[in-house]
Amino acid sequence: RTHAPAMAPKRMAESPKGKAGRLAKFAKSAPPCPVDAKYAAAFDLLAELSSELPPSCIDMLTSVLPHALETSKEHRHGFQESILTSFGEVCKNGHSKRETRIAVGEAKVSVLELEKAGASEKMVATKASEE
Repeated sequence: RTHAPAMAPKRMAESPKGKAGRLAKFAKSAPPCPVDAKYAAAFDLLAELSSELPPSCIDMLTSVLPHALETSKEHRHGFQESILTSFGEVCKNGHSKRETRIAVGEAKVSVLELEKAGASEKMVATKASEE
């Protein structure tokens, strides 16, 4: 009679505290990325779009974007290409949303100008009838 070989015990899941400790240790050891003046426009745009993105995404783009922009196109890693593609999409989406808000605002202004013109006509008519 043959017995099935005993299975190795399952590895216990690591406690979140242990994982967080390792991440914190890594974050402390990682050198800060200097913000260069030549990236100021990209970071300003990212700051404007920050209300539309989760903070973790903003942090990631802030730390990786200079490296992706600094590397010439023919030497970029696939990850750097994906970061730049993502940043471009974020910018396009932000631009589209702003264009929509502008169009809505301009429509409201047009409606208010029509109301103002109508109110001015009524005021002139009321003054003319009082005289």
